[in-house]
Amino acid sequence: MGFGSTAAKSAAQQTMGISTGYGAEAGDIGSMLVPELKREALHPTGFNPADLNSMLVAGEQGAGGATGAIAGEANLHAARSRNNASLSSVLDEAERGKTRQLSQNALDVQGQNAQLKEKQRQAGLAGLSHERGGDIQAQLEAQKIVPEDINAWSNARQTEHNTGLFSDVLSTINTLTGAAKAYKPGGF
Repeated sequence: MGFGSTAAKSAAQQTMGISTGYGAEAGDIGSMLVPELKREALHPTGFNPADLNSMLVAGEQGAGGATGAIAGEANLHAARSRNNASLSSVLDEAERGKTRQLSQNALDVQGQNAQLKEKQRQAGLAGLSHERGGDIQAQLEAQKIVPEDINAWSNARQTEHNTGLFSDVLSTINTLTGAAKAYKPGGF
């Protein structure tokens, strides 16, 4: 086997090895990432429960503080004016306002949580698409080179059989044999 066919065969084997390496690496990475990305895509967690609770409590503190200030001012005004007839309606409205604000705060927190879950779901799907697509693409690109290497190997072997040293010697012998047959001693 000549140098050309050896080099082409070696290139084909090396390319298959690279392709196999990409496949094995994709399997290793995929075995770690794919379950996590699937979990993220199918069951996004959003904020953890402790953070959700902290967000809700922060909203309640603000609403409770504002309502307490209103109630304190209303009681002070009623005591100074000695007119507590409107006090109950002011306190009732303050409580209704507090309830509306608490509801709005809770809706905002749940809305933020839903948005975060959707972002996590999209990130999981994008990660799955990228991780699998990149590995498969690299493996296919490496495999695409193999037929080219095999073709080069085949062409090199064919060329070696047709124009190798043995073929050259055989051609020379045939030429000399033909010349010897054509030679007639003593002239024409």
